Amino acid sequence: MQVAQGVLQQLAWPGAEPLVSCLMVTRGRLFPARFAVDCFRAQGWAARELVLVCDAPGTEIEAYCRQLGDERIRLVFPATPAASLGELRNLSLESARGDWVCQWDDDDLYHPDRIALGMQALLALGADAMFLQRWLLWAPGARRLGVSGAREWEGSMLARRASVPPYPALARGEDTAVMHAMLRRGRVLLLDAPWAYTYVQTGVNTWAAEHFAAIWAAASFEQAQTGYEAALAALGTHGPHAAYAAALATAPRADRPN
Repeated sequence: MQVAQGVLQQLAWPGAEPLVSCLMVTRGRLFPARFAVDCFRAQGWAARELVLVCDAPGTEIEAYCRQLGDERIRLVFPATPAASLGELRNLSLESARGDWVCQWDDDDLYHPDRIALGMQALLALGADAMFLQRWLLWAPGARRLGVSGAREWEGSMLARRASVPPYPALARGEDTAVMHAMLRRGRVLLLDAPWAYTYVQTGVNTWAAEHFAAIWAAASFEQAQTGYEAALAALGTHGPHAAYAAALATAPRADRPN
């Protein structure tokens, strides 16, 4: 299903919107997690919460969220701080109050219509889960901007909570295993709306440089350098891309995401 920005209009939904729990796992550093939090707060889907799982209490992002005073943001801490990423994702899933859950990675950026777009399509078509078929690729340090190749992108999951199986106790790749299980057994919708999600390469992500090199090699489009600033400015009308790039450029390496 291909969706151009602005084409899919708000559906008339009888009664209240279903609650969507956005599930975010973070190590607690202010950068880049605050931008993911800000993107959550800018969403147009009213019935939402952010389940923010931190490794341990007393972090910068905890202080930031408490200062916001937003009751839709709930902080959750594991009993043991050494839990794997998969186990932390399970904790976020168990803590969700909504019947629908949306993966909300702490180093990426989201269009204000990300949740609404997915929920409108899911409710209209009666599907159990939605993944984006393409998303935006951005490497601020290298001034690269493009559109990924077509596949199911696991990080873009929006699904019925009951349809999501437990995550394996892995440090990375845990969401890939879950996505493949969902594709095998559920009614899954693929949306071609790359503008809804910006997948950011910071240079110190969970995955190594080779992982991103393969993704860029398979990209369906890459912006020419001569048009990079204009394209970034266009993205900035719906997201904090300029502020994110500035924060990445000035952050001490120890404060960058891992």
